[in-house]
Amino acid sequence: MNDITTKLQVFESPFKKGTYSRNVWDMQLFNGKIYIGQGNSANCGIDQNAGPIPITSFNPANDTFTTEFTVDEEQIDIFKVLNGKLVIPGHDSRESWDLGNFYTLDNVTGSVWRKFRTIPRGIHVFDMEYCNGQLFAGLGTDFPVPSIVVSNDFGLTWTPAWTPIKQAYVYPDGSKYEYYLNQRWSSMFEFKGTVYAVGAVSNFYVSEPNTIKKFDGKTFITAFKSGVLIPDVLRAPGTGRKIIRTTKFGDKLLYIGAIPDNDQQSLPGNLYMTSDIANCKYIALPDVNAKPMDILVRGNKAYVLSHIKPDANYTNIVYESTDLITWTETLRFTRDTFARSFEEYDGVFYFGLGTNISTGVAPASTGTILRARYVCPSIKYCTLK
Repeated sequence: MNDITTKLQVFESPFKKGTYSRNVWDMQLFNGKIYIGQGNSANCGIDQNAGPIPITSFNPANDTFTTEFTVDEEQIDIFKVLNGKLVIPGHDSRESWDLGNFYTLDNVTGSVWRKFRTIPRGIHVFDMEYCNGQLFAGLGTDFPVPSIVVSNDFGLTWTPAWTPIKQAYVYPDGSKYEYYLNQRWSSMFEFKGTVYAVGAVSNFYVSEPNTIKKFDGKTFITAFKSGVLIPDVLRAPGTGRKIIRTTKFGDKLLYIGAIPDNDQQSLPGNLYMTSDIANCKYIALPDVNAKPMDILVRGNKAYVLSHIKPDANYTNIVYESTDLITWTETLRFTRDTFARSFEEYDGVFYFGLGTNISTGVAPASTGTILRARYVCPSIKYCTLK
């Protein structure tokens, strides 16, 4: 075991609002900087509706945090690198529900953030994807307007790609409850030239659990349903399954199965891989109790951030694999909470600490950024995730 607990360098959270809202939901390397997503979009509980949220970057060259822009959202949930741009989907707009947002940083200039307020009824823009010259957005919106839209001009204009379907449940007394299927899409990903969208139940907004739809060139059609990609992930009654951290590794897709948590957030479950979408394989990490949280790919290696809780503290473990079959431990460290996300730059790992709403307690260390003063020579000078 390579325990680096005593070799960690600690940086205080750049986000100074409530403790829970300091959760580091995502970290993304882009143009030599590490971008940090924080905030809280939940409408109830602790630190609710925590926006507006600063876009914060960490520069490893001089160990400084910089606020580059501020998004009109309650939370920065994910970063995506799409068509050479760093993109932030507008997770929960603080503005009128008439339009939804997304934000971009161009790879050429690397310094000018741009806000696009163009997505019709995009109350929540949960995820975005880019493929074959088209930009896609998976929304959480008020029915019955389109909940998946596509753009041919990188977000200047949008056309519908999926509109929720009206359904009715008939009670024994003959009365009806009408609702709409699939007007919230928790994630999108591209695999082997096809864009997929994943639906999930959230609050009173109804989607078929684990419905997977794919783009056929004009609209999104059902690829399959009901537990194909995440058949045995922990699932609470009345909740849908989610797919998060989708990462391509060669001709395979590596991802984490999760359930909704604290409104629009996620509680990770298990690690999976697939080579053809229609079939999946559960990946058992060396410690069967390890909960996967994030995924990175560097060259011919996949890295998975996970944690176990053997006592009052958390043991955070990074595993690596070259074939997704055999996994070995890269490093581990102990803290009073778990690392939710991680990144790597020039052979050095960076970790963002988090907490779950279910614990009832948000440690003061939530939001802390850790740097492993430990260089992994085998992953230096590799590509972005």
